[in-house]
Amino acid sequence: MDEVGLKDALAYYCLACDYRLTGLERGRCPECDRAFDLNDYRTLRIPRIEAMLRRVGEMVFEINENASLRTCVLSFASMSASRRNEVFARMIDAMRKDGQPVAVIDLVESLCFEPVFDAVITSLRSGR
Repeated sequence: MDEVGLKDALAYYCLACDYRLTGLERGRCPECDRAFDLNDYRTLRIPRIEAMLRRVGEMVFEINENASLRTCVLSFASMSASRRNEVFARMIDAMRKDGQPVAVIDLVESLCFEPVFDAVITSLRSGR
């Protein structure tokens, strides 16, 4: 997955009034005037990321079951998000070429979203 801005990859909504902001460039909700920033996921409601965050426990279990993937994911914690996503994109391409299971590829793609990655790293480090 190439690094893509939120405006291109996901549907997103106003935190205050749930107005669909997808496709808007302006940093204010037209419904309630709440400010948002497309580069800061904390200022938006993003259902796809929320769904992934609900899966963090399952994702951590799956990562822990694969020692090389666990080591790899933990080593990415010190990288910038953009560098990490470049590496993940190459990994995903290689995994597809190698015929890896779709579930494993989906898991790695989920890690490209910063809030998901942060939650997984926190869980892996705490041993949960």
